[in-house]
Order: sequence, then C-alpha cells, then structure tokens
Amino acid sequence: MHIVRKDIRRLRWLLALWVVILAVRVAVQWVTGTAFEDFTPRAFFVMEMATVIGALETLMLAMLIARLVHEEPLVGWNGFWLTRPYSRKALIIAKLLVAAVAFVLLPLVADLVTMAVFHAGLRSWLEAAPTFALSHLTWALMLLVVATVTAGLGAFSLAIIAVVATGALVIMAMLGVAVLFDPEPSNYVVSMQPDPTPGLVASVLFNLAAVSVVLYQYHHRRWGVAVAIAVVGVIVTCVAPSFWPWSIVPVQAAEVGAWARDPKTSSPVVTRKWEMHVNESSFARERSRRGVYAPLRLAGMPANFNIQSVAVDAKLTLSDGTQLTSRHMDSWQSPVSELGPGKPSPWVAAAAPGVNIVKGMDEAILEQWPALLMLTDAEYARHRGKTGRLDATLHVHVFKTTLRGTVPLRAGAALDDGVSRVEIVAAVPRAGGYRISVRQWRAGAPWTYWRERTYAWLLQNRGARTALLPAQSGGLPMQSAGVGGLFSLFLLGEVASPAMSNAFRLETVQLAYSNRTRSGELLPFDAEWFRGAELAVLETTYAGTLTRSLTLEDFRIPEGPAE
Repeated sequence: MHIVRKDIRRLRWLLALWVVILAVRVAVQWVTGTAFEDFTPRAFFVMEMATVIGALETLMLAMLIARLVHEEPLVGWNGFWLTRPYSRKALIIAKLLVAAVAFVLLPLVADLVTMAVFHAGLRSWLEAAPTFALSHLTWALMLLVVATVTAGLGAFSLAIIAVVATGALVIMAMLGVAVLFDPEPSNYVVSMQPDPTPGLVASVLFNLAAVSVVLYQYHHRRWGVAVAIAVVGVIVTCVAPSFWPWSIVPVQAAEVGAWARDPKTSSPVVTRKWEMHVNESSFARERSRRGVYAPLRLAGMPANFNIQSVAVDAKLTLSDGTQLTSRHMDSWQSPVSELGPGKPSPWVAAAAPGVNIVKGMDEAILEQWPALLMLTDAEYARHRGKTGRLDATLHVHVFKTTLRGTVPLRAGAALDDGVSRVEIVAAVPRAGGYRISVRQWRAGAPWTYWRERTYAWLLQNRGARTALLPAQSGGLPMQSAGVGGLFSLFLLGEVASPAMSNAFRLETVQLAYSNRTRSGELLPFDAEWFRGAELAVLETTYAGTLTRSLTLEDFRIPEGPAE
C-alpha cells in the first residue's frame, strides 16, 4: 500500500485528467445518442468529437501506464529502487492493483453510467459489464507489456509505433499473399450466425500471454526473454482459435419454426419462368465469372419469412457428360413488378396482419435471386445455351419479421426487454405528417451469439386499419465500447472483437412521415388520421440456415442476359 500511495501521489494530476476525460466521454456519448433534427452540422460535429475523445482517451491511457511502470523501470540498471528493500511481490501487486482500479474499473463505471443515461437497467449492466471489462483489461495489459520492456516514455512511444507498423505490414503481406494466390476469394458462408468462441478464445489467450510477460519481467527483468514470450503469445493468439476443436458457447436454437422441420415439405422451389439472368461478377478481370440467377423460394415458408442469401454448392452435368461445378454465395436484385411502388415487402405486410400498409417512398420492391451456378468466361462461351441436370446443395439463410410492439407517439414511450430498448425521443406533428426520432440500443456479453436486427417503422391507425411507412429515414450510429474504438479493432483483431462489437450498441433514427410521396402523389392520410396513429415496430432477425438439396433436370445456361 505504500507503493500504491506513492504512485497515486506521483500521478495525481494525470489521474485527475483521466477522470475528466472519462466524464467528457460520457457526456459526448450522451449528446451523440440524443436525437437530431436531420443530419445537421451539429450532429456531425458531435460525432467527430466522440472520435477525438476516443483517441485522447487512448493516448492518456498509454501515458498513464507508461508513467506507472516507469516509476520503477524494469529495463536498465539505474533505477533507484534496485538498491532499496523493495519486495518484487509487493511491487507487482501494487502496480496491478493501481492498473485494475484506474484503467479497468473506472472506465467500466463510465460505461455503465453511459448505459444508465439511456435507461439501461441492472440486467443490461450484467450483460454488458463482462464485455466492457474484457475490452479495458485487454487494452491495459497490452500497454503494460510494452511498458515493462522499455526504459522510458520515449522508448515506450517508439515501441508502440513499431508494434503498429509491424502489425500493418503483416496484415498487408497477408492480404497480398491472399490476392496473389486467390484473386477471387470465396464468400461461401454456411451460417449467418457467427460463433463467438474464436474471439473469446483469442481474448483469453492474449490476456494470459500478456499477464505471463508482465509477471516474468517483474520477477526476472530480462526484457529479451519477455519480448520472446510476447511474440509467441501473439502467434498462439492468432493461430489457436482457428484450430479450436469445439464451441465453448452453447449454440442458440434456430427460430425458423415447425414449417421447416421436414425437408420434404420445405423443399426449394425454382420458379419455372426460366427468366434467368447472366450477370458478370468479377473481382479480378482475368478471372471474371458469370452467374446464372433464378428466383427461389421454400415450400411452406410463412409470408413473414424471407430469404436474403443462399450459399450454393452446385454441379451441372450436361448431356455430353461434361460437368461444371461452382461453390459460391452470390445474389442479384430483381425488381418485383407485380407489387409495384407504394406497396411494402411481403414479409413486412405479413408481420402486421389486418392492416393495409402504404409505402411513403416511391422505390419499387427488389427480390433477391440467388446464383444457382457460377461460370468462367471460357465455360460460358463454350456451353452457353446448353441444357443439363443441376444437382446443388443449398444453405438458405432465412430471416423472420415480427411485430415487436406498438408505442404511443410521445417522448419516453418505449419497448424494453431488459437487454434492448426502442424509445421515442421526440414526436413532432407537422403539416401533412409527422417527424419522429427513435433511439435504440442493445447490450451483449462476449459469449453472446449476436444477431443483427433491422427495423421497419410503421405509423399505423388501428381504427382506420391502415399504416404508413416513412418517406425518409436515417440514423446516427454510436458504438460505446470503451477505449480504443476502431484503432483497437485494427490492432488487436479477433482479440478485441467480442468486447468491441457487442457491449452496447446505440443508434438514433430519424423518421419522416408524409401524406405525399416524393413524386408528389397524395396519399389517403389526413390530420385526423395522424392524430390517432401510433408507432408499430417490426423487427427482422436472422432465423437460421436451412440446408436443402435441389435437382433440376432441364437447367439451361442462357445465351444472353435474360431468357
């Protein structure tokens, strides 16, 4: 405790500035999460301020850790403490205690205060606290490692620059090798629900390696060996998650539903219009590929479900015995002409039954057509117009749209399930419509299977049994994940990704509803209709991946862009 008191006294002004920076971060994040009337210069200024505060917080953290360790430097032989009766055990416990309180606990408190500002309760705190703590711990340990193998602030700064430069060179080299040997990388994805296990394993391994370096250096003061341990730890952190044999996080059950349990009753159906399209999909010109696209659906799929992408492993056997194979995930957006402008997506309409929904925008609905077969230019030139048997394994990524709930048009009205919240910040009537500001957030733990959510915002009048989609919408995203921000993601990769992405996501959305479309078409909504309206929140989430087999006996490679 004598060493602790000494360090706090020596660093008192820097620690005071550190607390001020944390408080300013909370204030800036609160302002960033406040709704703005459109994307004004003020809004963008506040967002830039959040970036500046994040960078300043990172720099201050680095300076504090360097000063804390270099009070008793572990490199060189001119430190005064080497001739004093310092206990190595007491010294390292004191340093780690100060680091834990100042660089993990205090930022964690700032994060929880930020959440509380946005009406996050105890359950969301318990969900997000491990994520925040892991983020701050990883950052602090990384900087502690650099500080323990350097003799002063100058060497510490140069070491940080060297680490960043080396990391950038390694990443560039890996990308260069990947492009050189595989100029058209595969985007084949079986599941849209990423497993948090690799990131969690990487975080644990990185932190264990960092702790090992710090403990070794404080006990033995051999910086060369400590650096070697650090390098080995980074290599193990990068390599081991790829070979981790099992998932340490329970897999969340799919929410597709009973209709998909039997592959026979939920088989893939290709619309036999044979309006297949051939589009060029070229990442590298010398290896351009063409996709044969077709509309696809699953038999028995409820109307509030939709297919957003399909991973296809296909083999086409032509009549002369030639076989063409491809493994890909590519789609093409085709306008759905029969729906026309003014109508919503079918899955949006199905999620709000009994209500006639009108689009506020003039844009037409687009339907995703998966590529059933990908061909090189040479293959296409040789076999265009030919027919054969297509055998394919499809991994169909299914999404589900549900009505989360409805809220009255007043500030403070919210839908809150404990770990996420959708809240109306402002609802302002205007001539011929409404302007509504909505704030939404989610909290998550490092071991959470994170599912992206998209929303459709319906202004509905239950008495009139009609609803209106916004004519304009836009959002200001803000991610509260402690220090480092994007810089830490670049530097630590998988090590930081669980803590940086899932802790607390916040976004402010601006919605404009009008009784006229952008083209000036008058819609059947008057002032009385708007006075009796409420906001209905439709939520679309990834429901699961269905693996199905597809066989087409008369599959034809079109001769032109459309047949």
